[in-house]
Amino acid sequence: MALSFDTDAFTHPIDVVESLAEHRQWNFDRIGDDRIALEVEGRWQVYSLSVVTGRHDRVLRLASSFTLEAPRERRVCLFEVLNAVNDGLWLGAFAWWEAEGLMVHRTGLPVGEGAAPEPAQIERLLQGSLEAADRFYPVFQVAAWGAGDAADALALSLPAAVGTA
Repeated sequence: MALSFDTDAFTHPIDVVESLAEHRQWNFDRIGDDRIALEVEGRWQVYSLSVVTGRHDRVLRLASSFTLEAPRERRVCLFEVLNAVNDGLWLGAFAWWEAEGLMVHRTGLPVGEGAAPEPAQIERLLQGSLEAADRFYPVFQVAAWGAGDAADALALSLPAAVGTA
């Protein structure tokens, strides 16, 4: 997903995200100087992304979301899966926003005073969140709508075996 255009001219993180969105032909809406919303086609569905720069805490925030409704009788399973998934993540975390019917992957990138993150860092932040959404979308769907337990849902997220034993 590496950017193949000159990014030296971009110093504001939201400018970098906007240029990346244009380059990738993603739908986006520049909401303000410090906020942009994107729609990105993933493996399972279109994900909504929101990128915001924090003025006070110097953090570039990213929230990637997708629709997820869960019947009341499946919520214990969903919460078990959600906890297990988050326990295994090193960057970011998922949260289920019940009222909105959304599963949200939130992550951030601390930005030093007077320094802007490198475009490659911003690109990796976006890519990492999209990869997490694609990897765990089926897991959360099975937890919410399947007939099995949390272990059945989590089995969908295991990486494929490589080589022989």
